[in-house]
Amino acid sequence: SIDIFFIDMEMVVKDEFLWTYPNPNCDPAMQDAWFEMSLQASTADWKLVVGHIPFFTTGAHSSAYYEYALVRRYAGLMQQYGVSMYFNGHNHNQEVIVKDDIYWVTAGNGAKQYLDDQYVKNHPDGWEAYEANGKEYFIYEDFYGCQRNDDLAVLESDSKMFACAGGFMGLTILSEKKAELVMYDHEGKTKKGWTFQVPNRAPLAPGSMDYKLAPMASLPSPREPVTCGGQKLKGFLCGNQTQCAASRSCCTFASSGVSCKGFCEAAALICELALHNADAGDDNCGGSAKACGDTPASGEGVVCTCKAQ
Repeated sequence: SIDIFFIDMEMVVKDEFLWTYPNPNCDPAMQDAWFEMSLQASTADWKLVVGHIPFFTTGAHSSAYYEYALVRRYAGLMQQYGVSMYFNGHNHNQEVIVKDDIYWVTAGNGAKQYLDDQYVKNHPDGWEAYEANGKEYFIYEDFYGCQRNDDLAVLESDSKMFACAGGFMGLTILSEKKAELVMYDHEGKTKKGWTFQVPNRAPLAPGSMDYKLAPMASLPSPREPVTCGGQKLKGFLCGNQTQCAASRSCCTFASSGVSCKGFCEAAALICELALHNADAGDDNCGGSAKACGDTPASGEGVVCTCKAQ
């Protein structure tokens, strides 16, 4: 038997940019209580958990485990109550990380890879040649899904596979004790090292945890609000802040459909720079310079640099 637990990770990290219209019934404390109670009560042979945001990853977006106290609590609950696998998307790649005897699986490689003609023109070195049936072909390898974050330094030995050129996964429960996880490329083919025999995990004995599992009420706020000039911003800093100019310490990106002028003025600040971009540019604080008052087109990302008045 299998119990699959779906958790709302957007609600857990509570980024205001992503959590603009919360349902009043969606309360992190309620989900926390439900998650612990449900894991504890489960008598299923296998316990699997699914969420959008990765606990552990070396992909473009970083690991939520290292940033959010509540995510660390969830990881402790999963370890305590015998969860064997966690599945997520968010990053547009495939990755299998084995840590604390849990398989942390990113399966976002079926999504778009942020590749457009303008990006290819700006980064011509991304082409790689290969031969098939006596003919030479070219494929563009340098795109956003292949980017790695700084967590690679601590997770490299735990990351058992990583791919970013399109693909999907398959899971077969073989018995009460073993499952087979297979990663496939975009042609439906698997490769050496892409098949994993996953052992089932039993719940830990009471008192065997090597750290005390803190209740949600005692946890610190997951993330301090972004501030600029002493004002709080309803957004969050770009993932790769080092790529922002030193003078743009308040670089942040706002919701699509909002001009940077309106975004900054809502926090009693002044817009200094506005960049509009495809989704890929958000984390890198990149894009084409626009007037602060220009409203982005549908689907465009927005990077705003605000400064104190």
